[in-house]
Amino acid sequence: MAIQHALCEFVFAHIPYFRPAERPKPSPRQLWGEWVGLMLPAHCAISIVLVTIGFLIEEERYRTAKKQDLPSPQRMLLLLAISRLVIDIAFYIVHRALHIPFLFWCIHARHHEHQATGLTTNFHFSVLDLMLESFFPVFVAFQTVELIGLPANRFEQSVIACHALWYEIGSHCGKPVPTVSAFPPLRPLLTMVGLEMEGGQNVLYHETHHALRRCNYGITPWIDYCLGSFRLLSTDEKGEKLKAGMGGVGAKEMLQQNFISKKVQ
Repeated sequence: MAIQHALCEFVFAHIPYFRPAERPKPSPRQLWGEWVGLMLPAHCAISIVLVTIGFLIEEERYRTAKKQDLPSPQRMLLLLAISRLVIDIAFYIVHRALHIPFLFWCIHARHHEHQATGLTTNFHFSVLDLMLESFFPVFVAFQTVELIGLPANRFEQSVIACHALWYEIGSHCGKPVPTVSAFPPLRPLLTMVGLEMEGGQNVLYHETHHALRRCNYGITPWIDYCLGSFRLLSTDEKGEKLKAGMGGVGAKEMLQQNFISKKVQ
């Protein structure tokens, strides 16, 4: 969080926020209260779950995992790619379920009190919501790579979890910073073929979800592309500020921009 704050406020200070007037600006006292009331119990709950899982791991499997040193680049890329796919699917399923009215008002409504995002939006969850959206998809990814015969050791798990959390935290930064990428090692290639949005638009994708709510349920755009629920807030001619009317660009138009416009150029 501290690194993301430094990037937004210093390194990329010249990049304007999407909606500066609506961006959440909690006081230090409010931030402290949200951290104590949310992050501390959430971290404690997640730690208890992880320790419990650790005790349930068989001794032989644990020794095998400890013997694994730093992974080869090819193995790490493969684990990241599989984990990214699984995390995206698990997040979409959980997040889409949280927008069912009953679950929304019981679990997820607090997060959507921020209709425009800022890094402090990452504190604005209920404890259960944070565990479902942040911890559960990563846990499913770890179990998946193990089931297919590629169990991740502690170092590999840390890299996968750190990347997933970096992306999720960055998606709430409220401005198009270029450091939020779904799969950094292949970002140029993914951008070229239209699977990664250019110029920090991954952040605008989630900003649109907070503004319009009934769209963009994934943490990355590709599932919403496929299911037709992708939207993107319109910008003015200079592409600097969001229009007040918040008309959207749909999946078809965005795909045309990503593929056809490149072909014309």
